[in-house]
Amino acid sequence: MNNDLLLPYLNEKFPLTRSSPKQFRELHEAAEKLAAAKSEPHVIAASLALSQTLDGSLEFWRAQFKGDSGYSYLRGTVLEAITIQLAMVVAGSGGSKHDLTVEKISTGTGVITGLSFQFRRDSIPKDVPLTLRRDRDDVIIGIKRTIVVTGTDGSRASFEDELIPICVVACKMYIDATRLENVLAKARSILASHSRCSFLVASDWDALGEKEWHDAARRLLDSLYAPVEDIIFLRGDGARRPKNSDLAKKSLSSPYLSTQLQRLAHAMRAAIKKWN
Repeated sequence: MNNDLLLPYLNEKFPLTRSSPKQFRELHEAAEKLAAAKSEPHVIAASLALSQTLDGSLEFWRAQFKGDSGYSYLRGTVLEAITIQLAMVVAGSGGSKHDLTVEKISTGTGVITGLSFQFRRDSIPKDVPLTLRRDRDDVIIGIKRTIVVTGTDGSRASFEDELIPICVVACKMYIDATRLENVLAKARSILASHSRCSFLVASDWDALGEKEWHDAARRLLDSLYAPVEDIIFLRGDGARRPKNSDLAKKSLSSPYLSTQLQRLAHAMRAAIKKWN
């Protein structure tokens, strides 16, 4: 897989011209370095630089959009691009006996999570269509295989190039109680069909209640987010989500950390190792 998520977005939304501001060029260059990184240390270094490029000009980038949702989309795309690039180098490092692939599921058909029958109760056809339920919103390290369904009469239906997930990484700009509940629902849906899969979350900010969700050391209580294996805040475990008015200042004082990116890579690697 090529990491074709961020650069096409930048080329469409912020194309480079002779009159482009320097911030456009700096972000394009940082995105290109990330896409070109082929080892874990280089991906981590490029990720830190890319994040710092945005953090250092945060007010400029916010001004390019009509509201905060536009900037949040840009930041979320950067988070996903970093996660994809890290997953690609981990999957390609030779630690698996399988031929691994990395996909951003929204760009494809998705991972099969169940089956549904298609009909109305007042008009059930003789031949009832069957549709595959899929998840499409995450970064997946997995294996492509042909899925075969055998009927009671021995007839077979095949679905080629379906993705069996080894590791799922949900990317969220921040995690609060509502977003965590959505993530847990998705994890339960995927793990119901793919019980050997590992489910991780990569996020910028922790927006969960301090007392009910954390221990005395301000660490998340991991019993409260099962079956998710780990939630990794790239700005640090103590990086609390700031108010919008404080976002520029807080982003600079709480940058992405190499240790957290290493932790994410280690979790991906551990997930792959379980399948050897």
